[in-house]
Amino acid sequence: MKDAVFVVRRRGLVGQARRRERLPTLDELDRPMTHVGAVRTHRPSSLPIIARAL
Repeated sequence: MKDAVFVVRRRGLVGQARRRERLPTLDELDRPMTHVGAVRTHRPSSLPIIARAL
């Protein structure tokens, strides 16, 4: 993985992330969670989504 990161950075295929201009609203955060809850209701064996802040 380290080699791949080195190559894509060296070739300029990835750059610095842009600074966020705003934070998501509570509604924007709630919509995906509602969807995941509905999927889990219909398919209890589905894997949960795990979000990780970087």
